[in-house]
Amino acid sequence: MTAASGDAAALASALAALGFPCHVEPRSALALLSMSADDAARLAASPDRAAALALAKEHGFTHVAVEIGPGAPVLRD
Repeated sequence: MTAASGDAAALASALAALGFPCHVEPRSALALLSMSADDAARLAASPDRAAALALAKEHGFTHVAVEIGPGAPVLRD
């Protein structure tokens, strides 16, 4: 792992433990989270959103994008 990429598997496990199961695709320093529309909506409206962003940073990512389907980003921080 380089400084510009994160640990996708560990981040996916940590997010699942928060109640947000997803697939994490690393794109350099971006963590692309693929999850259901319901989970994406819950994450966007949840106080756990800040925790999810902190987890991404702890796992080596600087940015997060969430998508509910191919090419359909929901939120980006």
